[in-house]
Amino acid sequence: MNVALCAAALLSAANARSDDKNAQYAHRAANDVLAIGDTGPADDPNAPPQHSTVKFFDARSGELLYQLPDASGGLAGPTGIVFDDGRMIVANQNVNLPFNGEVLQYGRGVEPGTPLVSRDDPHAPLAPRGIVLVQRGNGKRLFIADMGDPNNNVNGKLLAFDVRHGKATFVADMNPKTDALGTEFRPRGLVLGPDGYLWVTLAYLPGGCGGKVVRFDPATLAYKDTVLSNSPDCANDVNHLNRPEGLAFAPNGDLFVTSFKNSTLDADIDRILILRAEDRIYRRSAPQLDFIPLDAPGQPRTSTQALVFGPGGYLYVAFLQNGEVRKYDVVTKGYWTIVPPSGKLTAPFYLSFFRTDPATLAYEGDDGRR
Repeated sequence: MNVALCAAALLSAANARSDDKNAQYAHRAANDVLAIGDTGPADDPNAPPQHSTVKFFDARSGELLYQLPDASGGLAGPTGIVFDDGRMIVANQNVNLPFNGEVLQYGRGVEPGTPLVSRDDPHAPLAPRGIVLVQRGNGKRLFIADMGDPNNNVNGKLLAFDVRHGKATFVADMNPKTDALGTEFRPRGLVLGPDGYLWVTLAYLPGGCGGKVVRFDPATLAYKDTVLSNSPDCANDVNHLNRPEGLAFAPNGDLFVTSFKNSTLDADIDRILILRAEDRIYRRSAPQLDFIPLDAPGQPRTSTQALVFGPGGYLYVAFLQNGEVRKYDVVTKGYWTIVPPSGKLTAPFYLSFFRTDPATLAYEGDDGRR
C-alpha cells in the first residue's frame, strides 16, 4: 500500500453509495475506509498462510476497494492494525515460519513491509496480537501484546518500544510477574483507556475458559490492578469472560470486550461483554455485565477476536467463521451486515479505520467519552 492507493481508496469511498438509511452521522463515513487483516488456512502446515493480506472496505457500503497482495512485504499472519502519520502499522505473527513475529509498516515513504520492530530484534515479539501507539513527549511509545506460545508453555510479554523517526527502541517487558496475575501471562488485546491507563486482556490458554482485563500505567510501565476476571475452571464461569481479546471504549465510556463461548457448554454462545461506565468509574465489586449476543445456541457460531468503534458510535465486528462484518447499534443491539458472509473475507482478525486513534482506538470526531 502507498499514499496514492490510500487516496484512491478514500476517493472511492467518498463516491460510494449506501443503502443504510438509518445511520446517524453516516456522512462521516463517506470518506473513510475500514482496514481488516485477513488470513486463510495453508494447505501445507510448514508453509505460510495461503492468504495473508489487509483488505480495505468502504466504511458505508462495505465495497472492497483494495487489498495488499498476499504476503506483501513478508506479511504472514497480520493481527493488530493502527494508522499513524500516513502509514499503516501491522503486527505480523510470521505464522508457520521459523522466526519471531514483528511489526511492519506500509505507506508513506517506506517500502511495503519495512520493519518498525524487526523479527531479528532480540526483543521481537514471539506472537504479537494487539498493538497501540501512544504519544509520549516528542515521540511515541508502541505497546505490543505478545501472547507467547501456549502449546509449548512459553509465557507471553507486554512489550514497550519508543518510536522516533520510524525506528523503534526497546524499553521494557512489562510482565509484572506478580501473584495477582499468576504464573500464566498471555496478553492479547490492549487499548489506552479514558482514564489514561493501558487496558489489557489476558487469556488462559490453551484452555477454553476464563480470562482477565487488567490495567497498566503507560508512563511507569507498572501493573496497576485487575478490573475483571473469570476462572479458567469452566465449571466456575461467573461472568462469561472467556478467552478475551479485542476491547474498545464506546463514546460514552462503556467498555466492550470480545468473549468466546464456554467450551464445555453446548448451549453457551459467543458474545461481546459490556462493562458500563458507571461500574467502571466507581469500581463496583460485582458489576452487572451486559452483553451483545453474537450467535444462538445450536446455530452456527459467529465468534470474533477483535472489534472497533466507527462513525456515529457504531461498533464494527468481523467474524472468524464466515468472514461477515457487522455494524452494531450498541443501544438496541441490532446490526447491519456490511460485508456479507462467505464473501470477500476468509478469516478476518483485527480491524481499524483510517480515522481510528492509534492509542485509544476511538473514532476521530466521535470521541465524546467521559
